[in-house]
Amino acid sequence: MTTEPTTRTRLRGDDGSVVAEMALVAPLLVLLMLGVFEFGTAWRNKTILTTSLRSAGRIESQGTLNPNIDQIALGAFYAGNSKMSNMTLVKVIIYEATNAAGQPAANCLSRSYSGLTTKGVKNAGGVQSCSIYSAAQVAAAAAGGGTFGSCSSTTSWDYNYCAGPAAVTDPRNNTMVGGPDYVGIYAEYTYDTITGLLPQNTITITDQVVYRIEPAV
Repeated sequence: MTTEPTTRTRLRGDDGSVVAEMALVAPLLVLLMLGVFEFGTAWRNKTILTTSLRSAGRIESQGTLNPNIDQIALGAFYAGNSKMSNMTLVKVIIYEATNAAGQPAANCLSRSYSGLTTKGVKNAGGVQSCSIYSAAQVAAAAAGGGTFGSCSSTTSWDYNYCAGPAAVTDPRNNTMVGGPDYVGIYAEYTYDTITGLLPQNTITITDQVVYRIEPAV
């Protein structure tokens, strides 16, 4: 009796190694794509934030004679950030900077704030004074609300670093005497990560711009 040889089916060539390599590489590729997506989203948000701060800063620098200029600038800032995702506004600080790269004073940065009341630091002569605005105040200003325009009323949201004509107390200097002031806008957001790949689920994102106040003519 003749026994026929058994035919065995097996992977030919490199087929088996390709499958094994794909099994090893696929998780890394997925992690890479998720990382690119996470970084891209955060970078996009940061770019939008910078652009909106620049728009608000230009408004502040050119409208210091307007006592309601903070309300207008905050409205522009709020509108510019409408396309950000997974971002929560913590606070906005409008402040007097000492130079073109100046940051808010330490006692302005250290204050956490929420609500709809006046908050900030009012230093003698306006030097490094600041007004701190909560997320609720920024939204209210964008809707045309809020209390602005008084350097004497402590209930005015911009009381600590007010704007207006030269007759007001501690105005933002817009004359060539001593040089015009620098006005800065600082914003702080929290970014909620999407992929969960980062060590922290929430990241703090900050940015600021500083402009020289345009001299009045």
